[in-house]
Amino acid sequence: MKKLSHTLIAALTAFAVGATPVPMANAGGAVPSPGDGSLASGPFSKMHMLLEKTILKVDVVTVDVRVDAKAQGEFSKIAQGKKIEGDVEEQLAKAAIAVDHAVVQMKFERDVSLSQWMDQVSGSLDKAVSAGYINAGRKAQVMNGLPNWFAPVKERGFKEGDKVLYRVQNGALRTVLVQADGQTSVDQTDTGSDAARVLFAGYFAPGADMRAMLRTLPSAN
Repeated sequence: MKKLSHTLIAALTAFAVGATPVPMANAGGAVPSPGDGSLASGPFSKMHMLLEKTILKVDVVTVDVRVDAKAQGEFSKIAQGKKIEGDVEEQLAKAAIAVDHAVVQMKFERDVSLSQWMDQVSGSLDKAVSAGYINAGRKAQVMNGLPNWFAPVKERGFKEGDKVLYRVQNGALRTVLVQADGQTSVDQTDTGSDAARVLFAGYFAPGADMRAMLRTLPSAN
């Protein structure tokens, strides 16, 4: 991992992607889980990555993505029997940002301050804008929304063992932060039409550290 803050930007962008959040009390339902039985299994259904701070070899965050059968079929069609690089990797990235049913789990392996992430978020989103995955106006909307989205963890930040979970389904993006002690401090749903696209654009834009997760798709994990 080249820069801790840029990796976390890609991983956490979903907290700020929307303009229509539903308050925590109205989100409800079971916490999103990679074990969701409605999602696909086997090759091309899952992605996994352990990110670390390269110089110190310190584990930072573990990310798992699981998609539905429709996305699995699209990924397989693009990359079955092929080396995931170049044009194939870009095709997978574009397919990934269009996924409409998935669960993402991000588990922190050490403490990370909120300010560490927010100081660099603009630069990370520039990668998605440069790739044409999102436009500059959407980036500005994200930046303007950050203070409200992260108010519950403004002072605390993210602690070792915390999990951030996202569910993409039926045009909505639900974001849940479950702290290491089991407390849920953020639970919001964004019904914006491109909410999931912004999430995955941060993951898979060229130059993003987590783009390498695409190479784990052929494995059953």
